Amino acid sequence: MATTAIIEDKENNFDKKLDLAIAGLQQYYYRALQDLANRSNALIIIDFLIAMKTEKNLSMHSHELIIKTLNLLSTFTGFKDWKAPKKTRYFGFS
Repeated sequence: MATTAIIEDKENNFDKKLDLAIAGLQQYYYRALQDLANRSNALIIIDFLIAMKTEKNLSMHSHELIIKTLNLLSTFTGFKDWKAPKKTRYFGFS
């Protein structure tokens, strides 16, 4: 029962961060991050977008481009987790 509460809290936190990160963008970008196969990578993208909002005043086009590019990168890498990247995983050399 406690595990279920923790999972629900993480999902609520994810949704709140997602809403903050894509505020003002089309629904497509919400779904692109919501449906990303690797939830950890989606959270990394969301945290990056939130950080960029606090550091710089990026245009909506810049946000859209970041989401599209990082979403494609996640797909290209086979949805592998970005938390511990290795050069060999992405580039084929060490």
